[in-house]
Amino acid sequence: FGVLYQYYDRHSFSLFHTSKRHRNNKTGHELAAAKYSTLEPLYFFDTVSSFNFDNYSISAGGYYWLGRYLNVNAGGAYMYERYNQRDDGFSIAGGTKSFAFHKHQARSSLNFDKVAHVYERRNGWAWKVYGEWIHTYGIQSKDASFLKLLVQQRWYTFIGEGGNLAIGTRLGLASNNESPFAPFVLDGFVNVRGIGNRIERGTAELIGNFEYQQRIIKHKYVTLQLAGFADYGALRSPGKTFSPSLSSNTPNLFVGGGLRFHLNVFYKTSIRIDYSVNPFSTTQNGISFGFGHFF
Repeated sequence: FGVLYQYYDRHSFSLFHTSKRHRNNKTGHELAAAKYSTLEPLYFFDTVSSFNFDNYSISAGGYYWLGRYLNVNAGGAYMYERYNQRDDGFSIAGGTKSFAFHKHQARSSLNFDKVAHVYERRNGWAWKVYGEWIHTYGIQSKDASFLKLLVQQRWYTFIGEGGNLAIGTRLGLASNNESPFAPFVLDGFVNVRGIGNRIERGTAELIGNFEYQQRIIKHKYVTLQLAGFADYGALRSPGKTFSPSLSSNTPNLFVGGGLRFHLNVFYKTSIRIDYSVNPFSTTQNGISFGFGHFF
């Protein structure tokens, strides 16, 4: 059971109860009520405009364990979304600067997780196959509804006594509707460190993350690591093919380094700070700060 507060341009909250494995070792459940708010850029006919975005949701799901490390999950959610325009990037039909709609979600996933946490380091392999159907009500365009499939994997291995190598990949496909509400996003908080805040949306994604961590200080209360990493992301623009994103003159590749502060008195608690830059365009750079591992 937990309560989560997050500030990412705006304030977000969630209340949740999760028990992935009941005492029978076969079933599990998850329940959540949340308000997610951020600053969202939307693209209408090559024109970008900034919106205050709010998503209110109630969701529930269940787990069934097929083995010690393998489970299947199914669930659903009701969501209410609201957009309020912050600028004059374009004129919405009818002169209004806000709109809202309701959503129903059905989801399922197959999850394998055999990752061992040994103090600040991780070792093992995990993967997920995730499917989602979103049906949208109260909006003029039916293109805001979509089907989505996501395949994700993470691999970790120890290097020497204090090193840790981590590699993550993600491939996602969705209905290729020409809509500003495409389901995939490039975002420095989500998948490509340093790239910025929700800079692009698409109907397919190809993400790669590489990180090496080296322990430099180990104390009773705090462990400090140095990290070097590279993140790459490409999207298929709504209604377009994948090739223009992959052949871009400035690929979304960011490399950099940072620090990891692990608080040993609280299990699996870490603070990270990273700086990264695009080697193909050094004016694109940024600092990322967060709690926990990036992937």
